[in-house]
Amino acid sequence: MFFQGLEYFSKGGLMMYPLLVCSLTVVIISAERFIYYRANDKGLSYGEAVRRLTGRGDTAALTAASGDGALGEFVSKVVSELPAVKHPEEYITIQGEKTREKFAAGLSYLEVAVSLAPVLGLLGTVTGMIASFNALDVRMDNPMAVTAGIGEALITTVFGLSIAVMGICSHAYFSRRLHQVELTLEEIANALLEAHCAR
Repeated sequence: MFFQGLEYFSKGGLMMYPLLVCSLTVVIISAERFIYYRANDKGLSYGEAVRRLTGRGDTAALTAASGDGALGEFVSKVVSELPAVKHPEEYITIQGEKTREKFAAGLSYLEVAVSLAPVLGLLGTVTGMIASFNALDVRMDNPMAVTAGIGEALITTVFGLSIAVMGICSHAYFSRRLHQVELTLEEIANALLEAHCAR
C-alpha cells in the first residue's frame, strides 16, 4: 500500500505537494492539540470544584488545588493578583481570554487546511484534464491514453477530499473541547469575581 501510495502521489502532479503540506498540517496540529488538551483541560468538574472552594473563602486551599496546566495557572494568577487590581471584572475577562487563546491556538490553521485541501484537489484535477485535452491531437492514435490522463488527474481530488474529511472531523472534535473549556473558564471567572466582591 505504501508503494502504491507513492505511485499515486507521483501521478497526481505538482498539486500533490501543497496537498501533502495540508495533510501534514492537519496531522501535526491534531496531534499537538490532543496532547495539549490532555495535559491542560481538566474538564467541567474543575469549574465546579473551584466554585466550591471559593464559596468557602479558603484562598490557600484554592491555590493549592489549582494544579498544573493552563486552567490551573489561570486560577493561581487571578487569586494572587486580584486583590491588588482596581477593575477586577476587566482583569478576569482579559486573563480568561488569554487562557482561551492557548486552547484555541492552531485551530485557525487547521480550518485553513480543511478549506484549502479540496480546492487544491479540484485545481489539480482541472489542470490535469487541461493537459490531457491539450495532448489530444498527439494521442489521436490512442484515445484511451486521454482517459488515462483524466483518471490520473482525479487523484488530486481524492487526496484533497480525504484530507478535508480527516480535518473536518479533527476540527469538530477540538471545537467541542474548546467550547467546554470556555464554559469552565466562565464558571471559574464568575466564581472568583463573586468571591472577590463578597469580601
